[in-house]
Amino acid sequence: MTRYSAHGFDFTDEGFYLNWISTPFAWDWLVSYFGFVWHPLYTVFAGDVHLLRVANIGVTFGLAYWLALSLIALDPPTSATSRLRRHVIASASATVAFALFDGWLITPNYNTLAVQGLTLAAVALILIEKFEGLSRRCSNAYMLLGFAGALVFLAKPSSAAALAPTALTYLWLSGKWNSRGVLLSIAVASGILAIAPYLFGVSIIEFYAKISEGMRLATLLEGGHGLISALRIDHIALTSSQFLIAAAVITICSLAVFLQLAGSKLFSGLSLIICCVMSSICLLFAGGWLDASSFQGFHRRALMLAIPATSVVILLLGRLVRNINTSAVVSWSDLALLSFLPWVAAFGSNNNYWWSAGAASLFWVFAAIVLFQPLVNRDGGWNLVTPVILGAQIITAGLLNQTLSLPYRQPSISAGLAEEVVLAGKGGPLFLSPVSADYLQEAHDKAIRSGFLSGTPLIDLSGRSPGLLYHLGAASVAQPWFIGGYKGSHRLAVATLALESCDRVARSWVLLEPEGPRRIDFSVLTSVGVEFSDYSVVAAWQTQPYVGGYYRRYTQVLLKPHNHVGVENSCKLTRAEAGN
Repeated sequence: MTRYSAHGFDFTDEGFYLNWISTPFAWDWLVSYFGFVWHPLYTVFAGDVHLLRVANIGVTFGLAYWLALSLIALDPPTSATSRLRRHVIASASATVAFALFDGWLITPNYNTLAVQGLTLAAVALILIEKFEGLSRRCSNAYMLLGFAGALVFLAKPSSAAALAPTALTYLWLSGKWNSRGVLLSIAVASGILAIAPYLFGVSIIEFYAKISEGMRLATLLEGGHGLISALRIDHIALTSSQFLIAAAVITICSLAVFLQLAGSKLFSGLSLIICCVMSSICLLFAGGWLDASSFQGFHRRALMLAIPATSVVILLLGRLVRNINTSAVVSWSDLALLSFLPWVAAFGSNNNYWWSAGAASLFWVFAAIVLFQPLVNRDGGWNLVTPVILGAQIITAGLLNQTLSLPYRQPSISAGLAEEVVLAGKGGPLFLSPVSADYLQEAHDKAIRSGFLSGTPLIDLSGRSPGLLYHLGAASVAQPWFIGGYKGSHRLAVATLALESCDRVARSWVLLEPEGPRRIDFSVLTSVGVEFSDYSVVAAWQTQPYVGGYYRRYTQVLLKPHNHVGVENSCKLTRAEAGN
């Protein structure tokens, strides 16, 4: 992960994330406060995008490691060897969290923060189940749950709305309901969400008004973000190759486990050989030396369901062959929680829920670990889970191999990105394709020669260039991403521009892409009294293949305002006539 963490950049989504993180205080409406959460670290790193990505990867792995440790019940470890084994298994299990970065959107964002918050919530709930009464350690776990809930709310309010009933149901099912503990969690979450507005420089009323306004405006986009759209069941369609991969993982992992259970040295040796082969396959995928084209497909993340399926197969056969009583040992509440958390992460997304839930597929893997408890208790330890963890690592490595070959809206990363680009002139360089680097360099040079300065407000009517705006140091107007390509893009643009002051609109430059696939029509500016004649064309350049996910090249045009006073007066008059 860290090897390629400085490679690649998506000009749409990642540009959107960076605009949000770098200037979180600039917007009158929000659907997430993730930018405020990451802004302090952005400041500490002096805007270094590579360091931000490494921090995002590190936080994801660290929280997954903590969750794995909480689930692996060596109570207590009986020796230094068993303690070491526990940490090795937890570390290996935590690597499956990197499936979150399938697509290679590794810059911190609201989805990654939501999954991180849910991982923290899972840790808290598992700890609450382990502790008796409302001891000090149990109280700390309830406080941790409140903190996690607040973090999920700041990242993705829709997921927080799903987490609350999920957590309460878990506490009831596990028999660990404690009214005082639940009130403590609510108090901690409420306290954080009461203090956060002041840390973010707004009042409590403004804090929730921004979210409320954001939810209203999001419905204008007609992108499937509404409450009714969120309550749905999506289809899943794996390819035939992916079904074969899932079947192979289930079969090989099950075979390796049963060879260990056989008890003889010969069969244990064969199991070890299978594990070594699986480790080699994982390393070949991770190094890019093994073709992962079979993983290609929109629903590929659902391959991780093969891991809990493996555990189910092993337990069913174990019950038949070895008379293992699963019902007396498996924590069904833990199993239900971990199985459902990916859907909590996906709730409210406009993407297919299987795709979105697959980003949190680490919970499915940990559900498989929970199912192994009967075998661990009866047959001698967590060594038995090793083949299943290796199976999960193979799938994770295959997903990442595939995403490096075909990253989201970018040229191939595994093919080699040799051009160094310092985004917005901050921090260390990222490695981009030559065509992407040339695009940024040409646009930057022509904008500077035209008199464009860092901090200048810019309205992006290309509908797909927030990354370019970030690189130019532009202050994106009205939205961190003036998003095009949706049925309601025009309505959203008009509504958000109505929230900007006439002075700011009048001072704003404009970026056009007249023939672009996600362009927003210039008429959105006429809604605030601006005409094309109020601008001068000062620069133009060509996009490059893969920029924004399109291979064809399009012309982008930069407009400079030359009638500030006239535009401001026209804007005020237009709004007065409209009753605004």
